Amino acid sequence: MHRDIDKLLHQLNEQAEDEVRLLRELGPACFTDEDLLQLRGRCLERQRLATRYSKANIILGASSPLLLLFAIIFGLSGQVQTAAALLKAFPLAFVLFLGIAWLLKVEFDSTGQLELLIDQIDAELERRSTQAMKF
Repeated sequence: MHRDIDKLLHQLNEQAEDEVRLLRELGPACFTDEDLLQLRGRCLERQRLATRYSKANIILGASSPLLLLFAIIFGLSGQVQTAAALLKAFPLAFVLFLGIAWLLKVEFDSTGQLELLIDQIDAELERRSTQAMKF
């Protein structure tokens, strides 16, 4: 059951990526209003996810130097084991930050491109709305 859900999610993700690729290649004029609204929703959702994960990763990256600071504080106060643990956690947190940043780049490509697609969709829908009002 779990594999079926994973397979379905993977297929839906691939389909959404194909539609976004087509939108980039052909432009929004080749899509129906319904398709554009669905694509816009998917782009907004991907943008929200990218922003949420990116913020969490920035917090992780910003907190890794704090581990060094706390290690120094605990080391000076005589709690050597705690200081050693924090010193060991620092490189792990930093490597984790870099790994997540790389994964975000691979998974979400560029939030700037998503914003551009959303703007193109909005402009096309606005153009169609204006054109429909003339008739």
